[in-house]
Amino acid sequence: MDYKGRPAAPVVVIGDDCTFEQGLHLVCGERITIGRKVAVTEYVGIFDIWHPYDDPALPIVDQPIRTAPVSIGDHSVIGIGAVVQPGVVIGRHCMIGANAVVTKSIPDFSIAVGQPARVIRRFDFAINRWVREPYSAQAPDRP
Repeated sequence: MDYKGRPAAPVVVIGDDCTFEQGLHLVCGERITIGRKVAVTEYVGIFDIWHPYDDPALPIVDQPIRTAPVSIGDHSVIGIGAVVQPGVVIGRHCMIGANAVVTKSIPDFSIAVGQPARVIRRFDFAINRWVREPYSAQAPDRP
């Protein structure tokens, strides 16, 4: 396959027991991998492609596309309205909050929220509980 003069062979890999709600917007130009038992809620966008705007003499949609693979780890949940950008790796057992814009990778066993998304909690196996990240001290405690 060829897209705007660039060879393209998009691949989408979806693990077993995943759920997808309405309004999923999936755009794949290279590779999107979704692990096992991942829940993707309503109106989520997952993209491994973007239109650069390097040449101001050309319309953006006429410029060559760029791609970077996306991966979502096993047992993760992507919240309502979230957007996962090209090149992002979301680890295993992660919760991505509603309307989050994930521009950077999220480590395993983390909760990330915001625009851009940042980790506010992570599971600490040494003490066997979820702990707040230092810059999220203003977040209320939850059981």
